[in-house]
Amino acid sequence: EAPTSASRQEPPSWQTRQEERQPQPAPRAQQEETFAETPAEDWEELPAAPVVRTREEEREALKAAKRQLKAEQQAQKAKELAAKAEQQALKAKELATKAEQQRRQRQGPPTAQDIMEVDLHINALLDHTEGLSPSVLLNTQVTEFRIMMERNIRRKGKQIAFIHGKDNEVLREALLKELFRRYRSCTYEDAPYQKYDSGAIIVTIN
Repeated sequence: EAPTSASRQEPPSWQTRQEERQPQPAPRAQQEETFAETPAEDWEELPAAPVVRTREEEREALKAAKRQLKAEQQAQKAKELAAKAEQQALKAKELATKAEQQRRQRQGPPTAQDIMEVDLHINALLDHTEGLSPSVLLNTQVTEFRIMMERNIRRKGKQIAFIHGKDNEVLREALLKELFRRYRSCTYEDAPYQKYDSGAIIVTIN
């Protein structure tokens, strides 16, 4: 015969009270939510581990520092040598210019037979100019100037009178730009007014 409910044995009352007093663990989801809500500043920070170098690493670091210092010193020295060489070159150029001037003074002014004349009037260079733009005509004159300079560039002391024409400032400025850009070692001066009437320059090949 099955036992009735009345016949079932109930746990003692003292055991029931002890189980009620014991704290029940919180569910896992609730624990994770509580940890996530904890601010970062409340987390315990672990001290960084000190960097420990071996003797070999310290020697290599010291060698690298010495190499860098030596490279910087060499770069500074090279910069000083370059500046010194530039000053010497400038001084040599000044001395050469002075010597050339003294040589000219001893020789006296060149005669008309010693000066080569190049007529840059467009009518002396082209037979027909109809339909040609001013820029094309100017380029033709400048090209003739370059040709004559290249032919005589090795003839040191040679003087060439380039006749650009009176009041033709455009061609004159173009010739001076060519001198400053391509033939910096050469010098120029205005041709004698009595003969060229401010319409020519004399270039000296140096």
